[in-house]
Amino acid sequence: MPSGESSTVERTSFPINFTIVGGGLSGLACAIALRQAGHDVVVLERDEHISPGGPRGGCRLTPNMTKVLRQWGLLEEVHKRCSSIMNTVKFYKCEGDEFLGQHEYTDEVLKECGGGYWIFLSHEDLRAILYDAAVKAGAEIRTGCIVSSIEPETRTVTLASGETLTAGVIVGADGATGLVRKVVAGRELTRTPDGYVLFHTSLKAEHIPEVPEIRGGNVDDKAVFVRYADGFCVYSYPVNPDGDLAIHIYAPDDGEDGDWNGQPTVNVAGLVSGQAPWLDKLATLVPRAIRVRNFAHEDLDDWVHEASGHVVVVGDAAHPFPQGGLQTFGMLIEDAAVLGKVFSYLTEESQVANTLWGFQDVRQTRCRAVHKREVHRARLFTLKNGPEQEARDEALRSRKLEQWHGSDLGLYSLEEPRVLFAYDANEAGAEWWQTWGILRERARREKPVDKPVMVGVEVSIEANVS
Repeated sequence: MPSGESSTVERTSFPINFTIVGGGLSGLACAIALRQAGHDVVVLERDEHISPGGPRGGCRLTPNMTKVLRQWGLLEEVHKRCSSIMNTVKFYKCEGDEFLGQHEYTDEVLKECGGGYWIFLSHEDLRAILYDAAVKAGAEIRTGCIVSSIEPETRTVTLASGETLTAGVIVGADGATGLVRKVVAGRELTRTPDGYVLFHTSLKAEHIPEVPEIRGGNVDDKAVFVRYADGFCVYSYPVNPDGDLAIHIYAPDDGEDGDWNGQPTVNVAGLVSGQAPWLDKLATLVPRAIRVRNFAHEDLDDWVHEASGHVVVVGDAAHPFPQGGLQTFGMLIEDAAVLGKVFSYLTEESQVANTLWGFQDVRQTRCRAVHKREVHRARLFTLKNGPEQEARDEALRSRKLEQWHGSDLGLYSLEEPRVLFAYDANEAGAEWWQTWGILRERARREKPVDKPVMVGVEVSIEANVS
């Protein structure tokens, strides 16, 4: 397995206190990065406890994400809990069990992308790893804390218990419907149902021989399997060394709400009935599924509270991604790494606002471009039978015999993995400081401004259907 050693991290000469609202993956990742940069961190999590690990949920760790985890020194622990390294995705139709094609991320492509790779594990295990790392780094994690209000100008967070905390910077990692996102926007933000619902369940490895079709007929095949049907998709991948599978079912929006905090109440038989005999069998082997309705969220122009300059949102609170998105977790880990990096250069209190706007400069354009890609990808997963579905399937069939390595068949251009996966969050943060941060500081000292002009390098990622 690749090394889990951490890289050298710059540390600030002016530590301040960060209060992070939300102790999910995003908040815990920010706690790690900011502690490694030398700052004091308190995380406020509404859950009464954080699980030490388990099979719940599935996470795809993309090469751009595993690079950060390696830099943080976490890969050794990840490898104890995750699947084997995988680089192949296979596409099938449920009807007739037709093999449509596959794509492979070759070692050559991944090497060009900076040495990251693909691994998979459960959401519960990843959260436990980040929690342990944050505590070890010295962050204070407080559970059972419900935040009732935030005052940006005084940088105070009030809990439902009546307790008040004052912070140097407030970080909102409380999700797309969380309080901090509304505080930064200064109003309620809109969201609309966006066409599909994600149902999540799992299959124990011991049951795979009863439905070998879910592994393409070979129960030992460790690839990711994508199976298209009329209006929905079954997406499966192993999440631990035992080979247990996470199963995502993308289905048309049925009008019922649900999110990841809900209980597993959905009978899978009702979702897949009549599509294929093996799917009917699968439905008898898996537990009830969690329903997660997908929404299109209003874009947030500013991730920083303009008037105070000391409140910022990250992860889904800044840029909500489609449910089941391939880069959802990669983006929030990148956010954390960049936030920690830019704040490693902090030398005085007056730099805080500039640094937060710099974080937005580095991240916003990339997140918007990747979000566009993920929306396109989710739409292709849920095409109903018709001309678009036929074009998607034919694109896959036509390339079955070609050397098609390093891109998603029929979905994206060949160069996109290099753009997506080659990104190094620490380098992006350092480049911002060296290119723009120093200049901003000089300009600020010469002529103070209310809000720094946002400048940065745009990255264009176009989604193409062949």
